[in-house]
Amino acid sequence: MARDRMTITEHLEELRRRLIWSALTLVVTIGVSFAYAPRLFTVLLAPVIGPIQKAGGNIAFLGITEGFLIQFRLAAYIGIVVASPVLGYHILAFIMPGLTPRERRYIWTYLPAAVLLFVAGTVMAYLLFLPAAVGFLVGFTRGQAQTLVSVNNLISFVTGFIMPFGLVFELPLVVALLTRLGLVTPRFLRRMRKYAVLLAFVVAAVITPSPDIITQSLVALPLYGLFESSIVVSRLVRRSMDRRREQEAAEDTDAAGGGE
Repeated sequence: MARDRMTITEHLEELRRRLIWSALTLVVTIGVSFAYAPRLFTVLLAPVIGPIQKAGGNIAFLGITEGFLIQFRLAAYIGIVVASPVLGYHILAFIMPGLTPRERRYIWTYLPAAVLLFVAGTVMAYLLFLPAAVGFLVGFTRGQAQTLVSVNNLISFVTGFIMPFGLVFELPLVVALLTRLGLVTPRFLRRMRKYAVLLAFVVAAVITPSPDIITQSLVALPLYGLFESSIVVSRLVRRSMDRRREQEAAEDTDAAGGGE
């Protein structure tokens, strides 16, 4: 039966089935991740252990249940990431039949780029910006007192630092889509440069887990760099649209000439 002829009850039944499969997938991925939680814990904190120890500090569990709760929370994070392709499939499978051909084309065009940009942002934050931020912050206590970092606080800092980078790296893709829809232009974006600097620091202050200006700058500067790259992307998209319009106009002219 075609989707557009399905009843409300059938829509709800399909939604229920897909939610059940999604929940089962999460249970499996979180369970497997919990089994490997100690190893995942070591990998996640690898970039920050060195800077902390270099400053004469160490990390510690500050409660009896903290170790279990942190490993379960970490397993939940990893499990959701691992399950995201399956979750995304069920979301797309549910909504895709109700979309227009143009909307489907946009999804298949922009979805792979969105995934790649998100991964690129998180990897860059993990390998480059996170060690620099931690090293700078713990450096203030060197020679004054031993730095004892709560593992719970450190996990919150690391995840809260990495995830926003993945999100802000989606900016060029969003600008490309808005340009294609005619909502923004390269000229408009160039006029917004001075506001983009301010907005980058405001966004950094909101999404970073630390209130210090250095950590916020480590987020704000790449964010502004993404804004500049978005101008280039918008210009390329606009040129592509203009060439397509010129080509269509030429074809219409040829067709009209041939009709005469």
